[in-house]
Amino acid sequence: MVSGIILLGLAAFMWFGVVKSPAKESIKGSVVIIKKIFGEKGYLNIAKFLTAFLALGAIAEFYKYFTA
Repeated sequence: MVSGIILLGLAAFMWFGVVKSPAKESIKGSVVIIKKIFGEKGYLNIAKFLTAFLALGAIAEFYKYFTA
């Protein structure tokens, strides 16, 4: 249950913190490198993919908790 809540919190951070406001995150070094390699659109696609992956992980954790 705790890991599902953590994954859900990370998914919410990725969606509301990274995907919705990408310009604010560009001061960090790793984000600058990712943006230079993939571009702005690629960076947003990677962030959306990670958000979906984290949300699916949270759903799986909640499913294991409530069905076991």
